[in-house]
Amino acid sequence: MRLHTLAKPAVTHALLAVAFACCMTLGCQGDGSFFFAIVDGGTTARDASPDGTGGTGAIGGSGGAMSIDAGDSDGGATDSGTSSWTSPFPNTGAPGWRDSTTSLCGVVGPGQHAWGIDLWSDAQNLYAVVIGDVDPSLDSTDHPGRCAGQCAWLSLYRNDGQTWTRALNQAAPARAAFDEDMVPSIRGVVQGPLFLHRVNVPTADSWPCRLATLIGGDTTCGSSGEPIHALSVTSEGRAYAMGNDTSFLIWNGTAWQADPRSPTFAPQDLWANNQDVIVVGAEHIGRLTGAGWDEETLPFFGATALWGTSREDLWVGDLQGDIWHFDGQAWQKLGTLGDSSCGATEAVSGIWGTENSVYAFSEHTLLRWNGTGFESLANWSCGANAEALSLRSVWGNSDQEVFFGLLDRGTSTACDGAVVMRFDGRQFHRM
Repeated sequence: MRLHTLAKPAVTHALLAVAFACCMTLGCQGDGSFFFAIVDGGTTARDASPDGTGGTGAIGGSGGAMSIDAGDSDGGATDSGTSSWTSPFPNTGAPGWRDSTTSLCGVVGPGQHAWGIDLWSDAQNLYAVVIGDVDPSLDSTDHPGRCAGQCAWLSLYRNDGQTWTRALNQAAPARAAFDEDMVPSIRGVVQGPLFLHRVNVPTADSWPCRLATLIGGDTTCGSSGEPIHALSVTSEGRAYAMGNDTSFLIWNGTAWQADPRSPTFAPQDLWANNQDVIVVGAEHIGRLTGAGWDEETLPFFGATALWGTSREDLWVGDLQGDIWHFDGQAWQKLGTLGDSSCGATEAVSGIWGTENSVYAFSEHTLLRWNGTGFESLANWSCGANAEALSLRSVWGNSDQEVFFGLLDRGTSTACDGAVVMRFDGRQFHRM
């Protein structure tokens, strides 16, 4: 890649800026710290990155299963009132994943109207972090006076192939301080912690925290300064994070450390493998070197998403819905999201893939690269449900286990908007 240094672009994202002030039900001890009980002897987490797909996992550096209080697991609950939900994917099969047949509705309580969801998985577990409103009645029953009828909530759910359980649940005031267009993000490290960012999380050592590290029985803070905009984890457990102010953090295996090397442009997305760290801005792309960042101008404007398998195989999406590929020599536009029949132009929200397939999505469109071209898996850009139903997240373990997080603002089911779907390479399945 030919690289040179350029000036900072004007386009940045506004990140979430609200402090979670109180914990509800499960998730906090008396001192306000999160409670994640880990028992030894289980499996460990692995990032499903292209150079290390698969693996098995649970929260905890020593491995093991996450212990959830029985009174709040709700894992065996039935999906009351969910049978009428209509999938936006044309090829939808029977619900379930492995031995798990209940959907996320079994643990998401009524009145918690979701407006953000993100997923991360390994070969053993699927994690879903969901953010949204809390029923105002909780203000008087659980935390009198603290939320003043304006509660927000953050929950972390886990499906181990058997059932859904709720691992973390907390409420906080100032719901209006959230940016509804931002999606809370969760990522995991090989045989190590989970990271939560794009949300402010109270931890035992810092409040609020912009980058929470969940490992063993502890939740620590990696950054309490500028909001963390992008984070990437490699199969060997290397993790990198970048703030909206171009601050750069590196996970050293036990803690986050600030690195003095910063690009000259604001980040939109970050991708790393065990050889390279790549950051993309609205107009620029850069690669980390020993001395700093080698940067160059992109041949298009408004980059929003980045994924790859190597520096010679990079995929970038932009605000116009175009999907670009870099083969080490040149950039080529290979696809476009949206629907021209009704003039729908949608920005690329995210990209994820394997060695064989690449999935690119906007709020209402999903495309899959099959090696020779993009094929449409779903498109409701011009449909009647376009305003209410949106695709927000994609992650997976392989071409046979790809997971999608959706928000259905028009739903009347107990899910209150949070929906997870699985793609097995042929059909979609509700989870």
